[in-house]
Amino acid sequence: MDQDSQYYSQALKFFVREKHVPVKRILAEANISRSRFYAYINGAGDLAMTRLVSILNVLNISLNDFLLYARLLKQDACQTIPATCPSQQHTLPEQIACAVATARATQNHTRLAEVLRRMQLTLDESTEKQIIQPILPLVTTILGTTAYYTAAEIELFLVAMPHLSYKQLQLSYPKAQAALTQRIAVTHETSQHFSDYLVEMQYHMMLARLKNHETSAGIRLAAQITALPTGQLAWHANFIKKMVAVVMAILQQQGQRAQILYSKLVEMIYFIQPTEQWLSYEKLLCHDFKQLQQVVLATK
Repeated sequence: MDQDSQYYSQALKFFVREKHVPVKRILAEANISRSRFYAYINGAGDLAMTRLVSILNVLNISLNDFLLYARLLKQDACQTIPATCPSQQHTLPEQIACAVATARATQNHTRLAEVLRRMQLTLDESTEKQIIQPILPLVTTILGTTAYYTAAEIELFLVAMPHLSYKQLQLSYPKAQAALTQRIAVTHETSQHFSDYLVEMQYHMMLARLKNHETSAGIRLAAQITALPTGQLAWHANFIKKMVAVVMAILQQQGQRAQILYSKLVEMIYFIQPTEQWLSYEKLLCHDFKQLQQVVLATK
């Protein structure tokens, strides 16, 4: 293997986990020892290409798909999801137009994702919808044709979630969830940041399922969020866990308790978060308790 071997081993670990093929079967059919196999996927060994291809055959993964995913891992290693807004020298529509042009010309979606995130943080819901609607076809094409999401494409999906159809959410959510879960498993410095993204994504999908009368599926997602260990999550993810408690109280017809919990969350936002973060949290809260209740009970 060349200098990219670490990304190959990370990619193989991902596909082994995703395909749920027993290691015993991989070892037998690929004719490889257990020690060599685990040394490789843990980044402490090397494999001949023929042996790697044998393992991929057992997993039913093409070499092209494997190499593509390894390349995306390398791209992620060279970029992090931006924590700051892009330059404000130009108007937001100008920045979006430039980002769209860059995405179409280079297939690099980082700029588009970061500009749309800034839009989400600074614009009210109706203005955001008005701006994003014309570029939704491009966003859905990116999300639909990409097999393994880069960090930028994960963020692009998260920003677009409130504007996608339920069918589009169902198509993209499994890929985004798999990509985030894999990154959390192999990263350190950014793992908590990715965990925030995963929890927020699960929350949006939970509301979408409830809104589309898939109550059981929505409750399963709520249980996934609730089961996450509080001590390992950042403030944002823990806040969403508290929002899930409100949703569950609504579903259990505990309206008064739900409203009390909701009011406490609103107070937390205005007391703890800086002013520039209020709007994004208000959107997560569906702006007021009545609207959240309508979404959860699918009565709107």
